[in-house]
Amino acid sequence: MDTYTLSNFYKHQRTIFETLDKAKKPIEITTVKTKSNGANKGYVLMSKDVYQQLIATQDKQLRQAELDIRSYALNHNPKVPANKDEMEKWLSKD
Repeated sequence: MDTYTLSNFYKHQRTIFETLDKAKKPIEITTVKTKSNGANKGYVLMSKDVYQQLIATQDKQLRQAELDIRSYALNHNPKVPANKDEMEKWLSKD
């Protein structure tokens, strides 16, 4: 991923957007260098197509995780307390 300082981004906006359109890969724009770990704060700029693919992938993974959790829960015989005293016993076990 190419990285630009904020001032270089302003200077070369046109070229950056043309390259972004052709290459279909995101770029990083750094704004502030943090003192604690040397990492930069900033932004990632990507084409709308790449962003939509990212969102679609996240949605797909979330749906799959929900299905996996549901399947796991349904396939393991959950205990159901017979009465309130049994529930209290389970909760105070630790």
